Amino acid sequence: MTAYINKWWTDNGQYCQSGNIPFATCFQQYANISGQDCTINANNVCTPPAYKGLSVQDYYVVWNIYAINQYFNNYWTALGNANTLASESVGNIVLLLNPPKKVNIFLRDLLTALGAAFVFLRVPSNVGQEIQSIGHAIVEATKVAPWVAKVLLPTGTLDSQVTQMANLQQSLGSIINTFQQSVSSTIPAINGNFTAFSAFAATGAFCAGPKDLQIESNSILTSLYTYVISECLKANNVVVTSASPWNGCSPTDTDVIAKNPMDADGICGAMWWESQTNTTYSLNKWDDMGKSYHSEMKTIFANWTTPQALFDGAKTCNGGNTTISESGGQLMPQCMSTARWCDYNMNCFGTDCEFNNCETQGSFGVTDCPGYDTKVKLPQGYGGQYLEVLGAYSNC
Repeated sequence: MTAYINKWWTDNGQYCQSGNIPFATCFQQYANISGQDCTINANNVCTPPAYKGLSVQDYYVVWNIYAINQYFNNYWTALGNANTLASESVGNIVLLLNPPKKVNIFLRDLLTALGAAFVFLRVPSNVGQEIQSIGHAIVEATKVAPWVAKVLLPTGTLDSQVTQMANLQQSLGSIINTFQQSVSSTIPAINGNFTAFSAFAATGAFCAGPKDLQIESNSILTSLYTYVISECLKANNVVVTSASPWNGCSPTDTDVIAKNPMDADGICGAMWWESQTNTTYSLNKWDDMGKSYHSEMKTIFANWTTPQALFDGAKTCNGGNTTISESGGQLMPQCMSTARWCDYNMNCFGTDCEFNNCETQGSFGVTDCPGYDTKVKLPQGYGGQYLEVLGAYSNC
């Protein structure tokens, strides 16, 4: 297919360029399709093409012209649909986690958090492509057409602007509107340019056609909420902890600290168990090890994000402070969950080896528990050698 479209451009590109005709429009004219403009973001001006009278190759091209237009049009619409709900929910997240009001968040990081939703939009299995997401396809295409990344995630006025946690809810609407403008501008950047279109169409990711608007809206919200939650946790000096291999929620070792049974979401007390890797995650407030985030986790995972996005994301990124970056003209998906991650040392007993990759908390393992001489201070979600040596319920 790439050879076909390249030859077509060799034969017809000069005509298109001399007439200042955008690539998509020029090819549609060649295919005898009239009354369409798939180079702009507008409703009912770019409709599904009919197969009748077209060769297989020509139909593939005009279908991708339509599908790319509709993908970004849907994304633009989904951003608008998410706007009101996002503002209210972000306010509730800040209220629940109560970070310091004067902590700053860079507006560009919020902007890129909206863009991270691309990585959630998976290509249906029946497409027959080894492409995991639209996001992957966009990354690969922008390596060939780097100016598209610059349109989608522009540098400029938001780069150095910040908002305080207290004003985050009020700032969100303008940030979403800014990203909508970028998404809208992406359509002519791709469909109006042969090189960009060829790179995007070559991935095969758009063959399945436009995605469900509700799925796109949910993806945008999940991405945004995960980022905001992790930033609130960082502001409160809360880290994501992990213990592996260990099931802290197993029936025979039910939540060794809080002694609560595992619920349907995999939460037991202050812990969440990830079954595929046999890893137990928790939230640990650095200056208050005795605090349990059980109720906060229940609310967060019931309303705004998933344990996988928050916990696994933190482990993968470990404090990364951005979600998608445009580097050298390439769109680079990175981190949504920016919380710090600390992995418990499962093979060491002592007050100086709490974690494998973080410093030890100041009061970890000390024995100054009022009225007890056999108990020590441990985090609510702890999983390590102290549990083996001192017994399952040795926390004070």
